[in-house]
Amino acid sequence: GDSNYLDIDFKTDIKDSFLSLSGETVKCRGVVCMPEDGEFKTGQTVILKGKLSSYGKVTNPGGFDGRKYYGNRGYDYKLSKTKTIAVSEKYSRIREFLYEIKSESERILEENLGSTDAGIMDAMIFGDKTYLDREIKESYSASGISHVLAVSGLHISLLSGIVFFIFGNRLLPKGSGYVATVIFLCGYVLMVGILPGALRAAVMAMYRMAARIVKRSYDFPTAMAFSCLVTGIICPGLIGDSGFILSYLAVTGICLLYPSFLNIGEAKKGAADSVLISFSVSFMTLPVTMNTYYKISPYSILLNL
Repeated sequence: GDSNYLDIDFKTDIKDSFLSLSGETVKCRGVVCMPEDGEFKTGQTVILKGKLSSYGKVTNPGGFDGRKYYGNRGYDYKLSKTKTIAVSEKYSRIREFLYEIKSESERILEENLGSTDAGIMDAMIFGDKTYLDREIKESYSASGISHVLAVSGLHISLLSGIVFFIFGNRLLPKGSGYVATVIFLCGYVLMVGILPGALRAAVMAMYRMAARIVKRSYDFPTAMAFSCLVTGIICPGLIGDSGFILSYLAVTGICLLYPSFLNIGEAKKGAADSVLISFSVSFMTLPVTMNTYYKISPYSILLNL
């Protein structure tokens, strides 16, 4: 109620918070309505006064289940009608720096691309769908290519490849280039937030680089299992998240199902090979997609090419 005082420690951005109420610790994320009477920095501790409420249950099959979504991330309540009581001076300089980079990048995208295209790029680069046009989001989902809008293996591979090309091949020795790329990936994951696909891909990419640094071979299934273990340690609630399950089923399809097609005949190259990879991913994720979204796209295999 309005008479309760709540201590909140903001994490990666202003949406993430830990909330303490009457000596018991509960968590709240994403729907804390920030007051107009103050600006905060990442990592600051503030005392707010507001109205506490829980998330509602999903009413329609296939609809967004806010209680499950935020509950898997450890957040059970939301705070509204807030008023600032006190703000600490201490904050996280690193996370605030990353947040400023993200905010400035979003401003540049908006300025140069317009709101519609900037919303798409914001989702692709930073995993933030706040400014994504609803019709575009639904069209990507209906076509079975909504994963393009989620930060995952494709994005991590491109970014890490670019960073390593700049540092490992141009500016630094290869060993130092791998270290620089690992540091970049850590900062990038902190910037976009703990997203299931991004965390999985980043850990697997860092695992590959670690193998190269110590001159050992890279084993795909081991890297996948290791990233799953790391995710379970950092955010155990994500294991029940549909995004987590879809991400690991997709790479399982590439790791286990796709090679079985190659064993049937000669290995294919080019478009045929891409079709097999796309089919493997679509086939493995099909049950979860049907159970989560209640719809599938029969031509998603072709669109994924």
